[in-house]
Order: sequence, then C-alpha cells, then structure tokens
Amino acid sequence: MSDAARYRQKAREFEQRENWKRAIEAYELAVAEDKKARREVDVSLYNRLGDLFRRVGDVNKSVQYWEAAADGHISAGFYNNAIALCNKVLRNQPNRHSIYLKLGKIGAAKGFLSDARKHFLEYAERMQKANQLDEAFRALVEFSDLSPDPDVRVLIADQLLDHQRKDAAVHQLRLAWRDLGTEGREADAEQVRLRIIQLNPAQDPQVNPPEVGQASSFEDSMGIIDLPEIDPFPLVDPGGGTEATVEEPDLEPLFGPAPEPVTEPEPRVEEVAIDPTALVESEEEAAEETALGAEDLFGITPT
Repeated sequence: MSDAARYRQKAREFEQRENWKRAIEAYELAVAEDKKARREVDVSLYNRLGDLFRRVGDVNKSVQYWEAAADGHISAGFYNNAIALCNKVLRNQPNRHSIYLKLGKIGAAKGFLSDARKHFLEYAERMQKANQLDEAFRALVEFSDLSPDPDVRVLIADQLLDHQRKDAAVHQLRLAWRDLGTEGREADAEQVRLRIIQLNPAQDPQVNPPEVGQASSFEDSMGIIDLPEIDPFPLVDPGGGTEATVEEPDLEPLFGPAPEPVTEPEPRVEEVAIDPTALVESEEEAAEETALGAEDLFGITPT
C-alpha cells in the first residue's frame, strides 16, 4: 500500500471519530504524496477536503478545494460534476467572480450557448462594477468567439467604441463582416464594411479580408492577453445540489457610465453546528502523537 493510500485510510478513521482537523491533515498529506509521486490526484479528495473545511467553518479553504475539484472534472470532460461543484462554491461564496466565467466556459463546451451567454455576461458585469473594464471586455470578446451570432460582435464593437477602444472595435467589426457574408446577409455585411472604412480605411475587409475561422486576438486587438489555462490539479498550500440562480443582464446597458467603486458585502456564512469536543484530541491521541514525532504523525514513515 502506498503512503498516499495509508494517509487516506487514516483520514477515514479520523472522520469516523469526527476528528475533522486530523482528517484534513491526513487527506492533505495524501494529496501531497500523490503529487510527489507524480500520480494523478483523485479529484474526489479535493471535494472531500472542501467539505471538511466547510464543516470546521473555513469557507475560503473549502471553496479553493471545490474549485480545484471542478477544474479536475472539466479537464476530464465531466461537465455536470463541475457545474455541481461550481454551484456549491457560489452557495457558500457568492462573490467568487471567477466561477461565473468557469460556468460560461462549461456552457460553451457543452453547446449550451444560452447558459454560456448568461454566465459570461454576469462575469463581465461584475468586472465592470469592479472597474476592471479590460477584463470585462476580454470576457465578452471570448464569448463572441464562441457564439455563431455576428450581431453579438457588432454590439460588442459598439461598446468598445464607447470606451475609446477603436482598434478592438474594428477587429470585431471585421469578423462580423466575415460572418454576415457567410450567412448570406450581404446588405448587413456592406453596412458593417462602411463602418469599418469610416473608422480605419486601411482595414477594408474586401481588400484585406480576415481569414476563415480567425478568432479574436486579445493581445493584438486589446493589448491584453487571455487568461492562462488553469492547472486542473493545482498544488494547494495546506496552510495557506440546487443550481445557483443568476439573473441574466442585458448586453446593451452593460457598459454605461463608469460607476463608483463598489464594495460588495462579505457573503454570509451559515453557522455549522459542531461538537466542540470533536476538535479536541484525547489525551491518548496527544501522547501517541508526541511519541511518533511530527514526521511520523499518522504512523507512516514517508519513503
């Protein structure tokens, strides 16, 4: 039996005795051993650690582990499991904005563009309220690359122009012109072309058409770079149900006058009834721990 398996076994024993703190320590050592041995970590361990941290009242740690578990399920293509974990995060920490972006990407991967649109717009609106316009536009442009609707690109171009981002707007209009032509909407495509020439004659799409299948380049068109892919099994520092209802914002008023910085209230954390004695080690356990020493805390000598 590997060291990681022994730590998991010890963790289950501590759970049976309702010694949550020691169970957390054992599970985290099991994860560390799997990483040390370059084995794929069982994402259910991340979910279990999240549940245990929630039980002892550490919401920040719990959502970190639940999000790590969600990333693992996304990497494996188990989108429904990932959605359930994302909703669990939002129930406990509604202001974790990155989850809305994650849900948008999941919706797009599943082909549910209506759900993807809802979550991308929710994320963009939250970024706009936080005065992070570049990130808000980045999310909208990413959604436009996932959506087959050229009208979405035109709307985003209008918003970009309203915020003095002419080059990025022209880029979106060029892609909209291409997609409108593909759909046979020649009159609409010509109107978009005239707008492009008015903004930047050198970008006339008839003279220099965008390539088929070309998507938005955040770095070239907006001066920012897309977020990096998330490590599906990130190394987490041990020290360090019902679907959430999200009201769908409208695209048109999404970027009005820049608002004052909004300080969002801390999410209310439910009280979890825990027997105080469950977190206190017995005298026998304490004596045993002293005898084993820190490096052999669970009766396992790391190899």
